[in-house]
Amino acid sequence: MFMSCFDRVVTGSVPALLKQNGFDFDEEYSIWSLADIIYELGGLNRHLMYTTYLIFCVIGPVTRCSTQLLLLLLPLPTKWLRALHELSRNASIFYALEVLLVAVPLLNMTFGPVSKNLLTVKSQPALCVPLAERFGEETCLMLSVNLAKGYYVLCVHVALFLYSGFDGSPTHKYCQHELHRSDCPPFPCCSRGGKKGGRQAEQASGGEAATLH
Repeated sequence: MFMSCFDRVVTGSVPALLKQNGFDFDEEYSIWSLADIIYELGGLNRHLMYTTYLIFCVIGPVTRCSTQLLLLLLPLPTKWLRALHELSRNASIFYALEVLLVAVPLLNMTFGPVSKNLLTVKSQPALCVPLAERFGEETCLMLSVNLAKGYYVLCVHVALFLYSGFDGSPTHKYCQHELHRSDCPPFPCCSRGGKKGGRQAEQASGGEAATLH
């Protein structure tokens, strides 16, 4: 969450001149710092974008992970575990870190070529040629988005979510089986006997403490 996810690196003769005069455009970005940047953009849609990002990239993933860990580790009463399971399932809807996983490489693929062709020796020879001779830079201006360690941590996080965080995943099936043992299998396996036996099992297990260890 607070680890650097990607870096913005501006290279070329123009950035070299600006750095020489105290202006540095290189910066690191984490999932948390992106929320601050969105809020500082201004405009009428600032609050909408800020709230949406917080819900889907910060609050939702944190709630999903924390509730699922509590569900698997704490020996709580069955009623509480079922409520926690339902909350965790609902929180998984508000998860969009996989979008960020795709967006970061696309930023580099998009901004790299565009920025490189924005100022060139052919388009701005009066500016780029003297600066290229002075600083020994082939390009006049180029913006790159480089992956940081936090991005690879994010890859692992999303992979674990795909394995355990959505309905139908092995972890969800395990929790569902342990918390709702009376549920009969889906059609056509469900029979009258299965329903009757399920109700009896529900009555026998209701109110008892349970754990998912």
